Amino acid sequence: MPVAANSDRWTVVGTNDFGPGEDLLTNTNIIVAASRARLPEATVFSGLETFRNAGTFNLSDDVSGGGSVFFDTLQIAGDFTGFGGVLQLDVSLGGIGSLADTLVINGTATGVTGIVLNNTRPGTGALTPIFCWWTPPTRRGMSLC
Repeated sequence: MPVAANSDRWTVVGTNDFGPGEDLLTNTNIIVAASRARLPEATVFSGLETFRNAGTFNLSDDVSGGGSVFFDTLQIAGDFTGFGGVLQLDVSLGGIGSLADTLVINGTATGVTGIVLNNTRPGTGALTPIFCWWTPPTRRGMSLC
């Protein structure tokens, strides 16, 4: 099983193909999957069977809270295991129908991961539900959006 470990700051963009075979990526520091504010970014970990997160996974690129209308997507081909790490997301807290960064896990999601939300829509906000669902084992997957 090829093993990769990130113990530093790693900025990823576009499709990152891990190739055939059983691959394992462990993050113990920070992976930045969105770095261009005001531009929609899509990052894919293709061919990655297992991702373990004990660090920070950052999709939050609108750090100023200036009202971004573009949101980012990260797709992981395999399983995701949280080891007390953090997922940072941009969200527009404007009520039902508001947009947010999206994490799509095509495998099984287990463990514990904290979520830090960056409100890109200044103001009083409104109730904005965050949905998390898992599809049956015949179509494994989970999406946080």
